[in-house]
Amino acid sequence: MINITSSRNDTYKIIHKIASSASQRRKNNLYVVEGEKIVREAIMSSQGVVKIVVNNVGLELINELNISKDIEIVLLDDELFETVSDTVNSQGIIALMKIKDYSITQINFNRVLIIDRVQDPGNVGTLIRSADAFAFDLIISLKGSCDIYNPKVVRATMGSIFHLPIVKDLTNKETLNILNNKKTTIYSTNLSHKAISIGEVNVKHPFAIVIGNESKGVSSFWIEAADSNVIIPISGNAESLNAAVAGSIIMYQFSCM
Repeated sequence: MINITSSRNDTYKIIHKIASSASQRRKNNLYVVEGEKIVREAIMSSQGVVKIVVNNVGLELINELNISKDIEIVLLDDELFETVSDTVNSQGIIALMKIKDYSITQINFNRVLIIDRVQDPGNVGTLIRSADAFAFDLIISLKGSCDIYNPKVVRATMGSIFHLPIVKDLTNKETLNILNNKKTTIYSTNLSHKAISIGEVNVKHPFAIVIGNESKGVSSFWIEAADSNVIIPISGNAESLNAAVAGSIIMYQFSCM
């Protein structure tokens, strides 16, 4: 176990950078997960835990976890731990994880979620969690979307980030070519009156659902590329639904067809 009490320590500096910077996560090919439950799941997954980082509170959990001898344990004093923690009432335990790279050409998929420039970390994390719940095979996060490995996104997935392949930072054209090569039917969400109600769609497999930006919706590229534009009928007075809520409803509806 490494005991760190100084912010000048190189290991601490790396942990801090990964926790706070998307570019540093990409550079180091690492991300963080925080909290007892998700760290337990991370250890049980095949995702690749590199370090377990704890403060004095989290140190009490170490003996309860089945931690491989290959995983380094780092003890930070409480003040340093606060600077890498992303929660208000931290449980004092973080895991540093390898970012798993997937080759999309080698993934056999039937149900795909495409995240198109969704910005809110909570929305992105909830979409991942719902895709997992409704047995989607693949998530594609397009360029311009919130970083999949943002700590707030990871926390909102509640461990679902470990359960299905996520391919990130693809361009629109790259993604469309992949879907076309697999003869995938594309359904884009659209608030236009010309869009089809999700209850009237005859879902064809394999399929992809495109969920767009919170304020701007799906890009014109995907509205034009889609085989069908779909909408959730609203009978109440709300103008529209939250992106994560809308995506979850559509994924559930399509998973039943």
